[in-house]
Amino acid sequence: MHAEHAKPLASGSTGNCITIAARGGYISIQDDKLPGEERRARTQVYTPAELAAFVADAKAGRYDHLI
Repeated sequence: MHAEHAKPLASGSTGNCITIAARGGYISIQDDKLPGEERRARTQVYTPAELAAFVADAKAGRYDHLI
């Protein structure tokens, strides 16, 4: 999946962030600190429903123990 990934506004110019893009009914997430080829190879792709479920769980605190 190739799409233009957007950085969060809070990331500044450090390049240490997660980027996100939508294309063809899927949402892709990349780790911006990885070199280009590795970043593309390790892109994670989700459906909107999958990502919505993850965000809902994160908002509910389900993953708080990980950070």
